[in-house]
Amino acid sequence: MLHLQDENRNPIVKAPNTLTQADHTILIFLGNSMVFSDRLLRTLEFEFKDITALRLRAVPDLDDLDDAMKLAADLIIFDEPSMAAYLRTRHMLDPVFSGVGKVLAYSSAKVGRDLRRSVAGSAEEESVRFLPMKASLDAWFAALRLLILGETFVPAELLARRDAVAAEAEPPRQMDRATEDTPQAPLPNLTTREVEVLGLLSRGMPNKTIADKLGLSEHTVKLHVHHVFGKLKVRNRVSATNWYLLHGDALERARGR
Repeated sequence: MLHLQDENRNPIVKAPNTLTQADHTILIFLGNSMVFSDRLLRTLEFEFKDITALRLRAVPDLDDLDDAMKLAADLIIFDEPSMAAYLRTRHMLDPVFSGVGKVLAYSSAKVGRDLRRSVAGSAEEESVRFLPMKASLDAWFAALRLLILGETFVPAELLARRDAVAAEAEPPRQMDRATEDTPQAPLPNLTTREVEVLGLLSRGMPNKTIADKLGLSEHTVKLHVHHVFGKLKVRNRVSATNWYLLHGDALERARGR
């Protein structure tokens, strides 16, 4: 991977031009290097072996990419200012980017809620997704994995609230209203080991890798996974990951970790 610098000496991370979508998942991070640091992108590539991260400084840099890289891009992940710039200038970009998922990496939940309302009912609603930057690293990886898999989810903090829905053209969905009005359910009684297994599972690790990391047999890990699914009332790893994304921080705080 090549590391370049722009005129402000902000690093731009570029992948080789020969890379194709069949080789790797290509994620374009667009924005300030303080948000998308070299350390974060290196950690991402370490955790996800089949991912290549590309960082650009500004929205116009997207058009400077060669055609192969444009076609290989899977997601474009914007910081807050870059998403605002994209929404103002998207009609000027190469149409090839119209089919690429757009992700707001937000630090302010208000910014995320405002964007969610602004694209509601528009052509952008299906393509715009959200990535919480203040989540724990494990939860952040879990959220990113769901986005890469094409799963649709909305972080709980972005769900419509009574003081936010007045400006929306349609009333809030029943699911949002239930989330708003129903007291939060108590956390499931997971053991410390089950919490560890769930955290690793949410990062996309197979049972064998989890077993190696925790010094357990693969059979024991399978039993833990089975118990976790039962306690969370989910049927698969994607649903467990989605649950962990929404509740993982509270779960680990409750366990004193």
